[in-house]
Amino acid sequence: MTFIADGSRQGTLPARVMVVAGLANARKGSSRIGVSKSCLQAWLTLLSDYQARPGAVGVIGTRSAQTQTPGRRGLILRYVLATLQQAERPQRQKGGIPLDWYETYSDQPAMLMALPSYDAVIRLVDKLLLRERMRGRVSGSAAKAFEVYQQRDWSQMPVNVCWISDGKSLNLKVAHPIHGRPFTPELTLVIDGRTRYIVGWSVSLVENAIAVADAYRHGMKHHGKPLFVYSDNGGGETNKMLDAYITGNPQARGIIERLNGVMPDRLAKRFLTYNGIGADPNAVRIRGQQMLSLSNALRDGRELTAQNKKTLKILPTWRQLIDAV
Repeated sequence: MTFIADGSRQGTLPARVMVVAGLANARKGSSRIGVSKSCLQAWLTLLSDYQARPGAVGVIGTRSAQTQTPGRRGLILRYVLATLQQAERPQRQKGGIPLDWYETYSDQPAMLMALPSYDAVIRLVDKLLLRERMRGRVSGSAAKAFEVYQQRDWSQMPVNVCWISDGKSLNLKVAHPIHGRPFTPELTLVIDGRTRYIVGWSVSLVENAIAVADAYRHGMKHHGKPLFVYSDNGGGETNKMLDAYITGNPQARGIIERLNGVMPDRLAKRFLTYNGIGADPNAVRIRGQQMLSLSNALRDGRELTAQNKKTLKILPTWRQLIDAV
């Protein structure tokens, strides 16, 4: 470092090294020639911190060195890295003064005196990408939520090439087709990605591979076979029959999720047994108690009370549900 610093000031270094030395100095003025030894040491510190955490320092290190000397900058970056390493734990503790800072630099008074303020560190941490700030604090599907959003240009996708499927439990009670007791049915929808047209659907007792396969069967019967299908990692798709399963990756498909937030709810609101968002909470609670009483009576084979008979009259049949869909 001494050799390079002296050579940069005397102009005896190769041309390419002289150019880099001027960039490392990062100061204007004809009298500012070459680079000092302390400046080189600060850049070496910055380099070691970058190698320790490229993503974080790469974002923080974009500010011009003209507004902050590399030496001070390197110390703050090192402190920020220590703060992030302390925060990168599943306990999600808040970042503060790194617990081992004083232990690590107990024999270096200059490092202890150069300890940056908490606000200075937070200002730099806030400039990081959210996924960098949450690294180590979350995992699995929660970590996937912080990844960059990607959107496909569907105008380039031919019709009937990509289908999107998803299942949703309807917010209502219907009579079970076998034992007649109230239960919550499952609706599976399949749409074409290009046109958003519903090509297939299936109503089932539970979310499973048979229900999803039946929705595909319905779509292929009327519209042919697609090239590939998008689906989330629900119980109906992630099985040996249809697909392989990667745990912790329930990637929802926004297009079909938007449809599931509108059409099934509008369908369920046709019936008095609707119990979704918007329904009166007290009425839903009372209706739920009446449904439970009816279910117990039918299960035990007891004679139905007057209230049970009233509840049974408003309970949609399986055929009524299919016709409504």
